[in-house]
Amino acid sequence: MLDFRSKIKFICSAITRSRPLYAQLMITDNCNLSCKMCGQAALRGSRSAELNRGYNRLAELTLEELEVVATNLRKVGSPLLVITGGEPFLRKDLEDIVRIFRKQGIQVRIQSNGQLINEDRIDALLSLGVSEYSISLDTLDFDKQDQINGRTGSGLQAIKALAILSRVLPRRANFTLVNTVVSPLNLHDLLALIKFVTRIGFFHSLIPAHVRDNTPVGTLGVGGKTLSSHDHNFKFITFCQLDSIFQQVLEMKKSGYHIHNSERFLRDSLSFLKGEKVVQRCLAPDVYFHIRYDGSVTACLEQSSGVGLNIANDDFWERYKRKSEYRKKLKTVATSCHGCMYACYAELNYFCTNLDVFIRRGIDDFRKRNYQRKVYSYSEMLSIVKECCE
Repeated sequence: MLDFRSKIKFICSAITRSRPLYAQLMITDNCNLSCKMCGQAALRGSRSAELNRGYNRLAELTLEELEVVATNLRKVGSPLLVITGGEPFLRKDLEDIVRIFRKQGIQVRIQSNGQLINEDRIDALLSLGVSEYSISLDTLDFDKQDQINGRTGSGLQAIKALAILSRVLPRRANFTLVNTVVSPLNLHDLLALIKFVTRIGFFHSLIPAHVRDNTPVGTLGVGGKTLSSHDHNFKFITFCQLDSIFQQVLEMKKSGYHIHNSERFLRDSLSFLKGEKVVQRCLAPDVYFHIRYDGSVTACLEQSSGVGLNIANDDFWERYKRKSEYRKKLKTVATSCHGCMYACYAELNYFCTNLDVFIRRGIDDFRKRNYQRKVYSYSEMLSIVKECCE
């Protein structure tokens, strides 16, 4: 969880919107999986097979450039940085990257598919102050998970990663997440997965699958590559069972299961998955923004087309200052988008604009501060998987 100083910054930013609550940094575009619901995997095209065999560096920021990024991010005043990819653990210098941002007083969280996590690296990152992660897991049916990820053994490896995190990370007030993309492929697996995540003491975030109908691969809004899938197997055609499952999810949240999503987000996600228009105001770049692997700044992860602003440049801060032409351009990009239901953006929008969500988040945060989980080994987690699926 955020330390006290960062938490004050976070709350003040939510109220005044004078600085972003957080920034995402894509330290690599490379990934060791080819997840079917990920538009980036499709865009890698012919590179996918090569990437699955190992690490292939692609125009990524050097440590020296990341020093400039960290300095500029401190000037922006964002209290939290989420490191993502691609797969962040593909960078052998991940620990050095984290060290650079921690030196600037920026708290770091890491999103990962868990495939390359080992105890030594988690220990090293914990010593640098990284105590919370977001791990991808879409089902406890590991054959199905492997099909979704495009790699044999990926489901079991995610469980191994969670067991390592369970053993190494602080047991008290730890807010490690399991991220699940909701689609027709795993709808009937959600309840068991929620039970499992709650049993092992972590928290669960559900994200509706995003499927583009007519948008050409690599374009969205004003242009740029899209994170959304073009695989229509991830799109719901009938909704009766969808309504029933989501009603049970809402009831599980109310009864104390570790579902991180707000009730507002869950209800809007249901509408989104049914193809209904969900109205919300995108608050980029005032509340969040995205940094691509080459340092270019975009409104969010969905938008790869930049506005000529690069945070790895020394003159970034002068260009970025409030009401600059670049901030206006980023807002134009955000308002031209047809909207999304990615939890990292939508939940922040609700947090900043909906008093009920703001208050409930505060209550949940207070409760989590006093929560202490148990430690489970890999074999124990597999036993829990079996129990939750029965």
